[in-house]
Amino acid sequence: MALEIADVLDQFNADWDADETNRDEAAEDMRFCRGGEYQWPSAVVADRKAKGRPIITVNQIPKFVRQVSGDIRQSQPAIECYPVDDQTDPILSDIFEGAVRQIEYQSGAQSIYSHAAECAIMAGIGHFRIVTDYADDSAFDQDIFIKRILDPLAVIWDGNANEIDRSDAGHCFVTEMVAERDFKARYPKASLASFDDGVRTQGHTDWIDGDFIRIAEYWVKEPVDVLLGMTQDGQTVRLDKVHPDMIPMLGIVRERKAKSHKVCRYVVNGSEVLEEKQDWAGKHIPIIPVMGSEMSINGEVVRKSLIRDAKAPQQLYNFWRSHAAESIALAPKAPWLVEAENIKGHESFWNNANKDNIPYLPFTSAESGFVPVRNQPAAPPAAMWQEAKVAADDMQATTGIFDASLGQRSNETSGRAIIARQREGDVGSFVFIDNFNQAIRRAGQVLIDLIPKIYDSQRIIRVMSNDQKQEFVPVNHVVMDTDGQETVINDLSTARFDVRIKTGPSYSTSREEAKEQLGQLLQSSPDLMQIIGDIYFDNLDFNGADKIADRMRKILPPQLQEQDPDDPNAVQQPDPTAQAAERLQMADAEVKIAKTQAETGKIIAETEQTEVETELKAFETGMNAGINGQ
Repeated sequence: MALEIADVLDQFNADWDADETNRDEAAEDMRFCRGGEYQWPSAVVADRKAKGRPIITVNQIPKFVRQVSGDIRQSQPAIECYPVDDQTDPILSDIFEGAVRQIEYQSGAQSIYSHAAECAIMAGIGHFRIVTDYADDSAFDQDIFIKRILDPLAVIWDGNANEIDRSDAGHCFVTEMVAERDFKARYPKASLASFDDGVRTQGHTDWIDGDFIRIAEYWVKEPVDVLLGMTQDGQTVRLDKVHPDMIPMLGIVRERKAKSHKVCRYVVNGSEVLEEKQDWAGKHIPIIPVMGSEMSINGEVVRKSLIRDAKAPQQLYNFWRSHAAESIALAPKAPWLVEAENIKGHESFWNNANKDNIPYLPFTSAESGFVPVRNQPAAPPAAMWQEAKVAADDMQATTGIFDASLGQRSNETSGRAIIARQREGDVGSFVFIDNFNQAIRRAGQVLIDLIPKIYDSQRIIRVMSNDQKQEFVPVNHVVMDTDGQETVINDLSTARFDVRIKTGPSYSTSREEAKEQLGQLLQSSPDLMQIIGDIYFDNLDFNGADKIADRMRKILPPQLQEQDPDDPNAVQQPDPTAQAAERLQMADAEVKIAKTQAETGKIIAETEQTEVETELKAFETGMNAGINGQ
């Protein structure tokens, strides 16, 4: 069924209306972060300019944004795969994780992730996307890439989606404003004449703005009926995607119909469909949102950035700093009190006294004896300095990030107190870090679903290990076994995984606390350096600390060293289970020996007792014979 552009535009307008307030406030937040006059009300700017009054902006917002984004940049979350059943080969888990790391590496994903996170911190929302493309111009195999979405407001989500990663969205739009000449080059068959006043503006959205035209990718999950089959070994197969002649060979024991969906992509503008349906290989919409703080108030979702509540204190700070500058600037212009006779003949000096650096001011003594005196203005009120300080403190309170977290000296004196205040800053802004991790988890789900569908042929793919070493691994490789049957090595289509996120111990407070605690422990017990020295240096940040940690590991006692079991030169450590079994056997043997010794001792004692009794009887017999002989 053909896509009706009127239905798409109605859906677009409904989604736009559902999130319009959040989008407007997000745009205002981003402009505010730019600083300058964007941090002043427009009416106040016009009034102060007309009166020649200063408009000073001391933009403190970026330091709060960078503090949280810096934590995110250091965290470096890793996507990990865990098999969901015992049918998945554990080796495939390493292949999938290595493929994901390689996709991230070749895409420069860390900077893409960081950009989306910074947008969420500044505007309450950010995005990136996953695409497929040919590896190069001469290749037939496709690769997977992660791409940046520069404008965080370019994506309009399904107004009914509620999940923080929008995994429940049935559709979304990705919009772009294109110059008219580029639009004509990209879509030469499109007709701009169809943009009459009725479609130039749809709802609240301009589809044409001067020489720019809005186009939108329309991603939608379309329902489909599928036929599922279960094999004798419990595997589920999409029978509707299998050739009918192959079905009898699968050993299907059960069948059922099910409802599913496929993901499709269209491209539209305000009047027509520019690109017809393209089926996406995966089952997920490949647009990944990074959300800020979200709450629901009477069914309305309110999304906030980190700096939303810090804008009012920032404006107050700018006002008081401008007022202070204005008060100080006016002080040298305090007028002189003179009599007309004092300056008669010296008017040129006195008229320029507040403009030029004149070393002296001549005057004539008046008959009254009055001499010129300066009318000193009142000193600038101390309250304005106090108000500026209060406004700065309010910015810290609204963001939850205090001086200690920003690297500034505060009233904390001990290291533990500083770390405690830093931890408050991390906890206060952790919602942004946690939502970012959820976005990376969602990206992992999209990638894990997509990998076996893009790498679906017999090929060799490049993967990256945990230590950043690249390897080439054959996948879907068909070989003949000893019975002449075909066997698929590293069959990616058989893998089923859950996705988890692992973040590194690189948040500043965690590292600082670990360093301080370990330092105090080593100070009280220096001998522990031989045992925990590698852990201590792992938490230090100076250049070369990691090399020292590696060397410390090499001199650890053998029982503490983590060795490669496949290394023939590795010192084999005793197996605790084997040791326990050996000790049990030895104890059992000792018990048996003791029992044998006890039985032997008993026999010897009984033998000795028999001999004694025999000798005693012989002695008694001899004695009786002697007595009778007498």
